[in-house]
Amino acid sequence: MTRAQRIVAVLYCLLVVYCCVWIPWRVAMGPGREASTVEYSLVWAAPDTGIEAIPEMRLIFLRVVAITSVAGAAFLIAGKWKGISK
Repeated sequence: MTRAQRIVAVLYCLLVVYCCVWIPWRVAMGPGREASTVEYSLVWAAPDTGIEAIPEMRLIFLRVVAITSVAGAAFLIAGKWKGISK
C-alpha cells in the first residue's frame, strides 16, 4: 500500500465516522404528524423541535455508499499514481 492509498484510507474512515455522527433526523411536526422535515444534528443531540425525531437511515446509507464509491475510485487512482510518475 502506497502512502497516497494510506491517506485515502484514513480520509475514508474519517468521513464514515462523520456520516455516523452528524446524522439527518426525520422530524414529525404538528399534532397529526402529517408534515415532516429533515434536520441534521449530532447523534447524541436529537432535535427538540418536533414531536418525534427518528434517524433517516436511507440518507445515512446513501451518504456512506457515495463516500465509499468516491474513496474506492480515489484508492485505485492513488495506487496507479506512483506508476504514472515514473
